[in-house]
Amino acid sequence: MEFLKQPLDTKLQSLIERRVVRIFSPLEWFVRRQASASILLLLAAILSIVLVNSPWHAVLPSIAEIRASVSLDQWRIDFSVIGMVNDGLISLFFLLLGLEIKREIKTGSLNHPRKVAFISCAAIGGMVVPALIYAGFNYDGTGRSGWAIPMATDTAFSIGVLAMLSRYVSLQASIFLAALAIFDDIGAIVIIAIFYSSGLNADALFLAMVLLACLCLLNLAGMRSVWLYILFGSLFWWYIHESGVHSTLAGILIAFTIPARARISQRSFINRMRGQIALLEKNSNVDSNILQSTSQHMQMSNMGETVRCASTPLQQWYTLLRNPISIIVLPIFALFNVGIELSANTLEKAYASPVALGVFLGLVIGKPLGVVVFGLIAKRTKLGLMPEGMPITDLLGVGIVAGIGFTMSLFISKLAFAGNLQMEDAAKIGILLAAMFSAVLAFLFFTLSIRCKQRRDCEVKITRQYCIQKRERKNESS
Repeated sequence: MEFLKQPLDTKLQSLIERRVVRIFSPLEWFVRRQASASILLLLAAILSIVLVNSPWHAVLPSIAEIRASVSLDQWRIDFSVIGMVNDGLISLFFLLLGLEIKREIKTGSLNHPRKVAFISCAAIGGMVVPALIYAGFNYDGTGRSGWAIPMATDTAFSIGVLAMLSRYVSLQASIFLAALAIFDDIGAIVIIAIFYSSGLNADALFLAMVLLACLCLLNLAGMRSVWLYILFGSLFWWYIHESGVHSTLAGILIAFTIPARARISQRSFINRMRGQIALLEKNSNVDSNILQSTSQHMQMSNMGETVRCASTPLQQWYTLLRNPISIIVLPIFALFNVGIELSANTLEKAYASPVALGVFLGLVIGKPLGVVVFGLIAKRTKLGLMPEGMPITDLLGVGIVAGIGFTMSLFISKLAFAGNLQMEDAAKIGILLAAMFSAVLAFLFFTLSIRCKQRRDCEVKITRQYCIQKRERKNESS
């Protein structure tokens, strides 16, 4: 997408087009920023809380309960708005996560066995310790089912926080956090599939497996038609939903069937493009309007097809889905799920609730403790390889940022306390407080650590200069 940043030919643009580009360029810049998703997510969460505590508190619940249905003879689909958000739109988020996981496994931070071992150990610690802390506060209460809430890390929020702190954080720490969040997501998916799915419908599950096999066959056969994957993927999602397994699992599994192979090599792409550009210059009047030449348009189409062949469907899907999911899907999810009444009674109950306390301490203390302890164990035992250039202090900083559970924690709390609004509200308060506290703590930690590092570097530099001067004076006196 780098070519979009190049200035357009003003001769081909009308006055209106130039004005529109000038107006929307800042919006495009905002959408492409790494921190934009977390900003929009935060604004949606604030709006949700404000609406619930305002005279318009009934607006969101009323919209959430609106139902839509499609029927054909005996076949019927019936969903509420909140069902579409929590089962449908959130599945697109898990599809994006699946694409990212597959890409990292193929070529990224998850393709080196010892690096994977280190990240997986740190991620396991970041899931086990928070769950144990939560269980310690709720082992004999009605909140036992929420043990998985503090295990999650919100990818968008956590990476957004690090993006805001980019001048204080090493690149290796950002990559490590992204990989850690991926492992957390894998753990959350497994937990949702095993512990938070309703009774299974064997017939629907069998049909889902048949459709998954069809998707795998499409991949093996080298089929790249988007519509085929959308058709089979939509049917697969529906039967997974009807089977009793949570439909988010469908998003992950569909992602793993998307082809990750290019049809032509980069060398072949360069050679083809050179030949097609030479042919275009030879056979066409490059100064003429493309509408005047059918052959010129066909040559342009051939060049576009060459570009598609050099890319992979996985990259194309990820690029297509990333921004819409970040700026539309996740904020909508937050808007309908974060809202909580901040009355004195609600806050008093949450303060005394072991659910809120378990979630808060699990995320704020359990996450960094588990990441650091298990990561150091993997490093000391040589089981895993720590990312090059990342200091141990950044390991603790990443653990603190990973305490921002938000989206995934909210989603798991909806599943764990379905129908129990008091427990769900207590969990929400714990999640929101933990997210704010972790973000502030991460800012303080990274700013203080970079200042300490600068002070140490300055002291070392002064000591080195002093030693050099002392040696020079000694040489002069001798």
